[in-house]
Amino acid sequence: TEADATGDVKTTDRQLKTRIYLAVQDATDGWSVPTADVNESETLLDAAKRAVSETVGTNLSIYCPSNCPMAVDMKVYDKEKQTEYFGEKIFFFRVQRDEGDVVEADVKAEDYAWLSREEMTERVKEEKGDKASKF
Repeated sequence: TEADATGDVKTTDRQLKTRIYLAVQDATDGWSVPTADVNESETLLDAAKRAVSETVGTNLSIYCPSNCPMAVDMKVYDKEKQTEYFGEKIFFFRVQRDEGDVVEADVKAEDYAWLSREEMTERVKEEKGDKASKF
């Protein structure tokens, strides 16, 4: 596609034979999928949906094929931060784009991109190392 030829990663009109993932960049954590803390009154799935809308706006219509997380990771805090909690669990949900697109003006992250698995792995590996890139 034209987006592939020009290197435009801000459109879903690229890598048409490959699944692409919405990646967002923030100043502290670098590149990752959209994330949010879970509020007491919501389910994990509701938090996953909210993470997308709060990060890239509501113009992107999404759906979730399952209520069950597809993966879980555990982040252990440094000893200094372990005052109240030992660490945190990070639940990953499969959230798919139904229609619509990201509107630049609505993006709360520093940057965003639609990346193939290989592209996502490269960016995460550069910033966070091998273990994170394999997840």
